[in-house]
Amino acid sequence: MVSEFGSATFFSPSRVANNNRSPTQPSTRAPWERSTKLSGKSNLRSEFHPSTTLSGIGKDESKSHEERTLLNSVGAEQNFTLRLLKSLSQLPGRDRSALGHVWLNSADSPTTGLEPAHEDRCFHVSSVDFLVSYFEAHKGLAIRAAPDHRGSDDNLCDSTTFWDWLRNVQEELPTCTKILLPFNQSASSADNNRSPQTNGSSIKPPGAASPLGCKGYLGYELLSESMVHYKLPCRFSADVPKAEMGFCNTALSYHHVSSTWTASALVASSARTESLLSHSQPTRTSRTLEPSVSESAYLEAITKAQGQITSGESYELCLTTQFKGHFASTDQEDEHFGRYVGLRRANPAPCGAYVRFSPHDTTILSSSPVRFLRVDGRGPVETEPIKGTARQVLGDAEAIRAAGSALQADPKERAENVMITDLIRHDLHSFCVPGTARVARLLGIEPVATVHRLVSTVQGTLRPCLNSVDALALLCPPYSMTGAPKLSSIEILDQLERHHPRGPYSGILGFMAVNGSADMSVTIRTGVIRNNEISVAAGGAITSLSRKEEPPV
Repeated sequence: MVSEFGSATFFSPSRVANNNRSPTQPSTRAPWERSTKLSGKSNLRSEFHPSTTLSGIGKDESKSHEERTLLNSVGAEQNFTLRLLKSLSQLPGRDRSALGHVWLNSADSPTTGLEPAHEDRCFHVSSVDFLVSYFEAHKGLAIRAAPDHRGSDDNLCDSTTFWDWLRNVQEELPTCTKILLPFNQSASSADNNRSPQTNGSSIKPPGAASPLGCKGYLGYELLSESMVHYKLPCRFSADVPKAEMGFCNTALSYHHVSSTWTASALVASSARTESLLSHSQPTRTSRTLEPSVSESAYLEAITKAQGQITSGESYELCLTTQFKGHFASTDQEDEHFGRYVGLRRANPAPCGAYVRFSPHDTTILSSSPVRFLRVDGRGPVETEPIKGTARQVLGDAEAIRAAGSALQADPKERAENVMITDLIRHDLHSFCVPGTARVARLLGIEPVATVHRLVSTVQGTLRPCLNSVDALALLCPPYSMTGAPKLSSIEILDQLERHHPRGPYSGILGFMAVNGSADMSVTIRTGVIRNNEISVAAGGAITSLSRKEEPPV
């Protein structure tokens, strides 16, 4: 059971033509709207767009003159990787995947010039080859394969959780994959092979950051399987999945810092992968979103929450509510993608995502600013608890720093952040190598697109006997979306929120790659669309110092 991994790298002409532009300078167009040039001898240029197809690649009888010219110019090794690109044509547009697709985005560039230029700032897009949906009723697993939704239905036994099943999949995937570096390069030579078209930039394989594997969301209600002593029931619809993960064996990635495209793929037998999974800008029709509870009821819940805190049952409670609206029944999937593009332009969040899973008509538009957990395949783990936000201040660098300092000095925001950071550090001890869990940064200020935020960083090294699923199961649901202590806070919130399911909101979203790495965000600032109904949830941390009249950020 061996599959191969290949990649091809594309470079933006704007990078080649204007080498004076800073890599972190914002572009006026989205990456998929920019012209691209293939690294090699060819000067053929093409526009990448979500609806673009690479028809005929790998089929001699149907190649166009331009495609034959391109393939002849790049050589056999690149020809192999270009054939892999054909499956990437199943993106939002006329040739999309029957099961769905996933976009994972980072912000294009720093918004103020004060943030560090992270090398991993990029976006990835994939079509879904297999989709696994997990239902609370009877612990049901529904597995579907593209393009005809064929698959199987099964039930987990009482002693097996969805986390157990996902952990087994994550353990097995690395055993049936093999990394093939691009253009027959070795790992050591890849860094030294430089192309004249890159202005000295080295061509590097995707490596640990390539998100090939499972992508999707793990909903808040999975806490019933990760919190051992959780007992209270939740009214969750039997036909709505608790979690959905799509297996993606292709990805197209745009690296904002280097202005490069990377196409990567896992070449494997569909039967092998399926066997592994089976066994182990339109106008809204609704002018307003209607809240699930009245304002008076929500204010009353805040009062009750502070009463629980005063009596010592919790230190902090993250109280949430949902707002719902409807789209016209004629709205199509492409229109939802257009809404996501509009959301990205309005708020280029660090952890944005567009997820479309067709079998259960689920579309997720996420503009999350919060990374939950990142696990490197080699063991390092990192989480970034964010507690404390303030509106972005427009002005010079000095005014921005002053606003950040004011947030950093706020006693309520400091107390919340320190408490959550300490709890997460404590939890990392349960799955990290002894002595490695540490707070690398405390109460740092990060200006992003629309807000200043108070961020801490906790790091550690995963124990060799564990994998990324173990870490996620031990940390879920996020402290920032529950409170502390976690179990008692969840039970109080169940009562205050009238047992209304949060669904994907307050859970996590991202990818778990075949090499053991993972990168998950907290699912907030997110819209979930099902059957032309959109649900957008919002909330805030309640402490004894909270003020009801405080405006939202």
